[in-house]
Amino acid sequence: MVRIGMLFGAGSKGETGSFHSNVWASILNGFDPARAQAEDWPQIGGDQPRIDGGRIVSLWDPDRERARRMARVYGIERACDSPEELADSVDAALFVEDGSFDKLPHIRPLLERGLPCYLDKPLAQRAEEAAEIVDLAHRHGAPLLSCSGWRFCDGAGYLREQMDQIGGAKLLIGIISMSSFDVYAIHGVEMALELIGSGVEEVTGIGREGARVACLRWSDGRQAVLHLYDRSIRAGRRFIIYGPDGPAETADLGEIHPPLLERFLEMCRTRESPLDNAEMIEAVEILERIREQP
Repeated sequence: MVRIGMLFGAGSKGETGSFHSNVWASILNGFDPARAQAEDWPQIGGDQPRIDGGRIVSLWDPDRERARRMARVYGIERACDSPEELADSVDAALFVEDGSFDKLPHIRPLLERGLPCYLDKPLAQRAEEAAEIVDLAHRHGAPLLSCSGWRFCDGAGYLREQMDQIGGAKLLIGIISMSSFDVYAIHGVEMALELIGSGVEEVTGIGREGARVACLRWSDGRQAVLHLYDRSIRAGRRFIIYGPDGPAETADLGEIHPPLLERFLEMCRTRESPLDNAEMIEAVEILERIREQP
């Protein structure tokens, strides 16, 4: 059983808990609706399937009162006073994105101990910051994973299975309508990297915050066109790949969070990340290049 520590997640942008922290804690620890009601805690994640192999045993959040409440809801044994205290009590860690993007100071104690860590997406706002985190993990032999959960979701798996039938992917068109660019554009970028591959050569785009269109181009001519919208349109999440022998399409991502946590637990056991360090940095670099388009 992997003993997992969770950083952040109890207090998010002035609200109680966060979506990812509640869902992940439900999957790993289970959810007690009665306790959640008693603690006035959001009823999120209770319908998620459970997976074995890991349990959240420690939690740290700068909002100590909410951390204690969350610990009681999910049966987390310890609400820690610092990331350093958490690092001393676990085998691995989940860093839940709280919107600050200031991950390095808080994750440093865990990486320096060589602990496997998942850092919620995006890894950083700038490629330089992402490279600094990746370098710290590498120097201390800490397995590191940071990505969109869409990489391993059922929908991505379905499209991968269609590759042979369509003769390989030459073009990906993605439409993502999910609010903030800085938090959610990573989903489309990582689906492109997962389905077409790393090594993007050219990034162009138009639009502004809330309505961007980005084109990624590989050296062999493969392309991805990503429509990155806020909730001003009801586009949902739709991906189409085109190959020489036809298209394949999905608007149903299916399970997202259990497959991601299964990959994380596998990394904890093998100490090998499912993603190359360079590809994690590349995803952030692409986002940075899209953001800087005139």
